[in-house]
Amino acid sequence: MGRQFTDGLSASERRNHRDLIRYGHCGEAAEIELAGFVALHTNLKNQFENPKLRQQFKTLIVPNHSFVDHMCRARRILGLLVQESQRFGDNVYNTAVAIEAGAHQPSQKVATDAKLVLEALAVLEKLALCHQYRPALKFIAQHADKLLYFETSGERGYYLLYLAQKLAIDIPNFSEHVERRQTGVSPVDVARIKAQFAKYSADVASHKLWYRRNVCRWATPRLP
Repeated sequence: MGRQFTDGLSASERRNHRDLIRYGHCGEAAEIELAGFVALHTNLKNQFENPKLRQQFKTLIVPNHSFVDHMCRARRILGLLVQESQRFGDNVYNTAVAIEAGAHQPSQKVATDAKLVLEALAVLEKLALCHQYRPALKFIAQHADKLLYFETSGERGYYLLYLAQKLAIDIPNFSEHVERRQTGVSPVDVARIKAQFAKYSADVASHKLWYRRNVCRWATPRLP
Protein backbone atom coordinates (compact mmCIF):
# COMPACT_ATOMS: atom_id res chain seq x y z
CA MET A 1 0.00 0.00 0.00
CA GLY A 2 2.92 2.31 -0.73
CA ARG A 3 0.82 4.49 -3.04
CA GLN A 4 -2.32 6.26 -1.95
CA PHE A 5 -5.63 5.27 -3.54
CA THR A 6 -6.11 8.75 -4.99
CA ASP A 7 -3.05 8.24 -7.20
CA GLY A 8 -5.29 6.30 -9.58
CA LEU A 9 -7.98 8.96 -9.95
CA SER A 10 -8.62 11.11 -13.01
CA ALA A 11 -8.65 14.91 -12.75
CA SER A 12 -12.45 15.07 -12.60
CA GLU A 13 -12.57 12.30 -9.99
CA ARG A 14 -10.02 14.18 -7.90
CA ARG A 15 -12.17 17.34 -7.99
CA ASN A 16 -15.26 15.39 -6.98
CA HIS A 17 -13.27 13.64 -4.28
CA ARG A 18 -12.02 16.95 -2.83
CA ASP A 19 -15.56 18.32 -2.70
CA LEU A 20 -16.81 15.25 -0.84
CA ILE A 21 -13.98 15.55 1.68
CA ARG A 22 -14.63 19.26 2.12
CA TYR A 23 -18.23 18.62 3.09
CA GLY A 24 -17.49 15.59 5.25
CA HIS A 25 -18.99 12.92 2.99
CA CYS A 26 -16.32 10.38 3.90
CA GLY A 27 -18.28 7.27 2.85
CA GLU A 28 -18.89 8.58 -0.66
CA ALA A 29 -15.25 9.65 -0.87
CA ALA A 30 -14.23 6.08 0.03
CA GLU A 31 -16.24 4.80 -2.95
CA ILE A 32 -14.21 7.05 -5.24
CA GLU A 33 -11.00 5.84 -3.61
CA LEU A 34 -12.04 2.32 -4.49
CA ALA A 35 -12.11 3.38 -8.14
CA GLY A 36 -8.61 4.80 -7.70
CA PHE A 37 -7.37 1.54 -6.20
CA VAL A 38 -8.83 -0.50 -9.05
CA ALA A 39 -7.21 1.86 -11.56
CA LEU A 40 -3.84 1.20 -9.92
CA HIS A 41 -4.42 -2.57 -9.77
CA THR A 42 -6.32 -3.43 -12.94
CA ASN A 43 -5.68 -7.15 -12.39
CA LEU A 44 -8.13 -7.00 -9.47
CA LYS A 45 -10.96 -5.36 -11.42
CA ASN A 46 -13.02 -8.56 -11.80
CA GLN A 47 -12.76 -9.39 -8.10
CA PHE A 48 -14.12 -5.97 -7.17
CA GLU A 49 -17.32 -6.67 -9.08
CA ASN A 50 -18.26 -8.65 -5.96
CA PRO A 51 -20.46 -6.31 -3.80
CA LYS A 52 -19.35 -7.98 -0.57
CA LEU A 53 -15.68 -7.45 -1.39
CA ARG A 54 -16.32 -3.81 -2.35
CA GLN A 55 -18.06 -3.19 0.97
CA GLN A 56 -15.25 -4.84 2.95
CA PHE A 57 -12.71 -2.74 1.11
CA LYS A 58 -14.57 0.49 1.92
CA THR A 59 -15.14 -0.35 5.57
CA LEU A 60 -11.91 -2.18 6.45
CA ILE A 61 -9.10 -1.35 4.02
CA VAL A 62 -9.77 2.33 3.26
CA PRO A 63 -10.19 3.41 6.92
CA ASN A 64 -6.90 1.71 7.85
CA HIS A 65 -4.73 2.76 4.93
CA SER A 66 -6.11 5.94 3.35
CA PHE A 67 -4.62 9.23 4.50
CA VAL A 68 -7.57 11.01 2.90
CA ASP A 69 -10.13 8.96 4.80
CA HIS A 70 -8.34 9.61 8.11
CA MET A 71 -8.20 13.31 7.26
CA CYS A 72 -11.86 13.43 6.28
CA ARG A 73 -13.07 11.86 9.51
CA ALA A 74 -10.82 13.97 11.73
CA ARG A 75 -11.72 17.15 9.89
CA ARG A 76 -15.43 16.34 10.11
CA ILE A 77 -15.07 16.31 13.90
CA LEU A 78 -12.61 19.13 14.46
CA GLY A 79 -13.53 21.42 11.57
CA LEU A 80 -17.08 21.99 12.82
CA LEU A 81 -15.89 22.39 16.39
CA VAL A 82 -13.29 24.96 15.30
CA GLN A 83 -16.05 26.93 13.57
CA GLU A 84 -18.14 26.89 16.73
CA SER A 85 -15.14 27.89 18.85
CA GLN A 86 -14.70 30.93 16.61
CA ARG A 87 -18.31 31.90 17.23
CA PHE A 88 -17.98 31.24 20.97
CA GLY A 89 -14.63 33.03 21.25
CA ASP A 90 -12.70 30.27 23.03
CA ASN A 91 -10.69 27.12 22.30
CA VAL A 92 -12.34 23.91 21.07
CA TYR A 93 -12.23 22.21 24.46
CA ASN A 94 -13.96 25.01 26.37
CA THR A 95 -16.42 25.37 23.51
CA ALA A 96 -17.31 21.67 23.73
CA VAL A 97 -17.85 22.01 27.48
CA ALA A 98 -20.03 25.09 26.93
CA ILE A 99 -22.15 23.26 24.37
CA GLU A 100 -22.57 20.30 26.72
CA ALA A 101 -23.59 22.63 29.55
CA GLY A 102 -26.04 24.54 27.36
CA ALA A 103 -24.02 27.75 27.61
CA HIS A 104 -23.49 27.87 23.85
CA GLN A 105 -26.00 26.92 21.18
CA PRO A 106 -24.15 25.52 18.15
CA SER A 107 -25.30 26.46 14.66
CA GLN A 108 -24.90 22.82 13.57
CA LYS A 109 -24.43 19.41 15.13
CA VAL A 110 -20.87 19.04 16.43
CA ALA A 111 -18.97 16.37 18.36
CA THR A 112 -18.39 17.40 21.97
CA ASP A 113 -17.06 14.16 23.45
CA ALA A 114 -13.61 15.00 24.82
CA LYS A 115 -12.13 11.58 24.01
CA LEU A 116 -13.32 11.79 20.40
CA VAL A 117 -11.95 15.31 19.98
CA LEU A 118 -8.53 14.24 21.30
CA GLU A 119 -8.53 11.15 19.06
CA ALA A 120 -9.30 13.30 16.02
CA LEU A 121 -6.36 15.56 16.84
CA ALA A 122 -4.14 12.49 17.38
CA VAL A 123 -5.07 11.29 13.87
CA LEU A 124 -4.10 14.64 12.34
CA GLU A 125 -0.88 14.73 14.32
CA LYS A 126 0.11 11.28 13.15
CA LEU A 127 -0.63 12.15 9.51
CA ALA A 128 1.43 15.33 9.82
CA LEU A 129 4.38 14.10 11.86
CA CYS A 130 4.70 10.52 10.62
CA HIS A 131 3.74 10.90 6.96
CA GLN A 132 4.36 14.60 6.24
CA TYR A 133 0.76 14.76 5.00
CA ARG A 134 0.35 18.39 4.01
CA PRO A 135 -3.44 18.79 4.51
CA ALA A 136 -3.17 17.58 8.11
CA LEU A 137 -0.14 19.77 8.76
CA LYS A 138 -1.94 22.79 7.30
CA PHE A 139 -5.05 22.17 9.40
CA ILE A 140 -3.07 21.99 12.64
CA ALA A 141 -1.01 25.03 11.67
CA GLN A 142 -4.04 27.14 10.73
CA HIS A 143 -6.03 26.26 13.85
CA ALA A 144 -3.24 25.73 16.38
CA ASP A 145 -4.54 28.42 18.74
CA LYS A 146 -8.06 26.97 18.86
CA LEU A 147 -6.66 23.44 19.28
CA LEU A 148 -4.13 24.57 21.92
CA TYR A 149 -1.73 22.40 19.95
CA PHE A 150 1.53 24.17 20.71
CA GLU A 151 0.63 24.53 24.38
CA THR A 152 0.20 20.77 24.85
CA SER A 153 2.50 19.04 22.37
CA GLY A 154 5.97 19.66 23.83
CA GLU A 155 8.85 18.81 21.50
CA ARG A 156 6.41 17.46 18.90
CA GLY A 157 5.02 20.95 18.46
CA TYR A 158 8.51 22.35 18.00
CA TYR A 159 9.22 19.67 15.43
CA LEU A 160 5.96 20.43 13.60
CA LEU A 161 6.92 24.09 13.32
CA TYR A 162 10.18 23.25 11.55
CA LEU A 163 8.55 20.54 9.45
CA ALA A 164 6.02 23.10 8.19
CA GLN A 165 8.82 25.52 7.41
CA LYS A 166 10.75 22.81 5.55
CA LEU A 167 7.65 22.02 3.47
CA ALA A 168 6.97 25.73 2.82
CA ILE A 169 3.69 25.66 4.76
CA ASP A 170 2.81 29.01 6.28
CA ILE A 171 2.19 29.15 10.03
CA PRO A 172 0.85 32.45 11.36
CA ASN A 173 3.17 34.01 13.97
CA PHE A 174 5.85 31.39 13.27
CA SER A 175 8.66 33.24 15.09
CA GLU A 176 6.46 33.88 18.11
CA HIS A 177 5.51 30.21 18.32
CA VAL A 178 9.16 29.15 18.03
CA GLU A 179 10.20 31.51 20.82
CA ARG A 180 7.35 30.36 23.09
CA ARG A 181 8.04 26.68 22.40
CA GLN A 182 11.71 27.00 23.26
CA THR A 183 10.76 27.65 26.88
CA GLY A 184 9.05 24.27 27.08
CA VAL A 185 11.60 22.18 25.20
CA SER A 186 15.11 21.35 26.36
CA PRO A 187 17.96 23.18 24.54
CA VAL A 188 19.38 19.77 23.57
CA ASP A 189 16.15 18.78 21.81
CA VAL A 190 15.93 22.16 20.09
CA ALA A 191 19.47 21.76 18.77
CA ARG A 192 18.76 18.21 17.54
CA ILE A 193 15.63 19.25 15.68
CA LYS A 194 17.34 22.21 14.02
CA ALA A 195 20.36 20.10 13.06
CA GLN A 196 18.27 17.33 11.47
CA PHE A 197 16.26 19.75 9.35
CA ALA A 198 19.35 21.68 8.33
CA LYS A 199 21.07 18.51 7.13
CA TYR A 200 18.29 16.30 5.73
CA SER A 201 15.05 16.39 3.75
CA ALA A 202 11.78 16.47 5.69
CA ASP A 203 11.20 12.75 5.16
CA VAL A 204 14.72 11.68 6.19
CA ALA A 205 14.75 14.03 9.18
CA SER A 206 11.41 12.72 10.39
CA HIS A 207 12.77 9.17 10.48
CA LYS A 208 15.80 10.23 12.47
CA LEU A 209 13.97 12.18 15.16
CA TRP A 210 13.11 10.45 18.41
CA TYR A 211 9.49 11.62 18.59
CA ARG A 212 8.49 8.77 16.26
CA ARG A 213 8.75 6.38 19.22
CA ASN A 214 5.96 8.29 20.95
CA VAL A 215 3.65 9.02 18.00
CA CYS A 216 4.21 6.80 15.00
CA ARG A 217 4.28 3.34 16.58
CA TRP A 218 0.70 3.53 17.84
CA ALA A 219 -2.22 2.42 15.68
CA THR A 220 -4.21 5.28 14.20
CA PRO A 221 -7.51 5.70 16.11
CA ARG A 222 -10.63 4.63 14.19
CA LEU A 223 -12.95 7.60 13.95
CA PRO A 224 -16.69 7.45 13.17
